[in-house]
Amino acid sequence: MNGRHRMEQEACCCDTVSFDPLMLMELKKDLTSYLQKQLVESDMRCVPDGIHSLQAIYDHVKEKYPELCNDGLLCRDVCDDGDSQPEWQHRVRTVLSSRKGKGRINKEGIEKGQWQFLPPKLILDACCGGRMMWFEKQHPNATYMDIRAVEPGAFEARFGQKTSWAVQPDILGDYRDMDFEDETFEMVVWDIPHKLKPDKGLITMKYGALGTNWQEDTQKGFNEIWRVLKPGGVLLFKYADLEVKVSEMLGLFPVKPLFGTVTKKGVNNTYWFCFKKIE
Repeated sequence: MNGRHRMEQEACCCDTVSFDPLMLMELKKDLTSYLQKQLVESDMRCVPDGIHSLQAIYDHVKEKYPELCNDGLLCRDVCDDGDSQPEWQHRVRTVLSSRKGKGRINKEGIEKGQWQFLPPKLILDACCGGRMMWFEKQHPNATYMDIRAVEPGAFEARFGQKTSWAVQPDILGDYRDMDFEDETFEMVVWDIPHKLKPDKGLITMKYGALGTNWQEDTQKGFNEIWRVLKPGGVLLFKYADLEVKVSEMLGLFPVKPLFGTVTKKGVNNTYWFCFKKIE
């Protein structure tokens, strides 16, 4: 049972099981926090493309996450200066404000009380990291996704090197299980971690680590990327053979690349491969 289903089940039990009032209040707060997390990670995909009023946005959110939208928990129950509106609606407004100008949510040029939800962009960077390979790091046609966020200054604090490097994705997401519809993107860029085991070194800091289940995870990632690619779409796969041979890595995929290239970097190599979804 995943986190959302477990919390929804607990919420349903609130009506039939006798809870301590303080415990019940904390559970309700946890549910609204989890709602906020779900909205951020999904880029509010429960709201259709187009321009919507705030009330319409509330309706779409409640339709998608009814068990997480508890009208009985008010803002004033959470903080002293809160009002009488449901706390879950406050969390929705918080996500709208924090995501404004990022991902799908646009407010520029939109009249007061309205929010614009843009259609999916053409390109997905499924593991963007610090966007180091991008010439234009805020490309208007790209969605940048990563499983983690690292604030500016963290690299300098650890290694003493002054840099603007940071991991600030549009969407926090996992390439093994993405919250996109089938056949969404025309191109996916996939630059997976180079190492298997995490450590405190520079490469792990910048790129992360694949982990002990790397074969299964990488296969899941490829299958998910193939799912969200449109027919005729292109996957550009970047890989450095620090710890796994390139032949072993490509052997995990059910589709062969059309072509590729290798850039020499001493003992290890960085590879680019091009896959095309031909159906």
